[in-house]
Amino acid sequence: MEGDPRRPGGAAAAGERRLPRGVGAGLLRYVEDVPVDAVGLDWMADPAFVRDQIQWRVPVQGNLDPLALLAGGSALDQGVDNILAAFSERPFIFNLGHGILPQTPIAHVEQMIARVRRS
Repeated sequence: MEGDPRRPGGAAAAGERRLPRGVGAGLLRYVEDVPVDAVGLDWMADPAFVRDQIQWRVPVQGNLDPLALLAGGSALDQGVDNILAAFSERPFIFNLGHGILPQTPIAHVEQMIARVRRS
């Protein structure tokens, strides 16, 4: 891979992902200015904006709300389905928007994994 003039010393890095948490609409500028191979999304990122403005530039990772995981049940299923529907047309990594809350039941994590795998 050729060096990147935006990196110190023009160094290239493989597989670099960043999570610019809470940047909102500033995500577009972030992706334009910071050399990344994929960008992580927090749970507040608007899926339509990301799909239309970001995902054609770089793959995205995220962005299930940790509270949906905590809630489990139909709220979790709906959150998973919304992410899959929003991002499945282009490269993406399903992930949480920002970590697992300590009180989250393991059964809810298993439910999420099973639903993603079935997609």
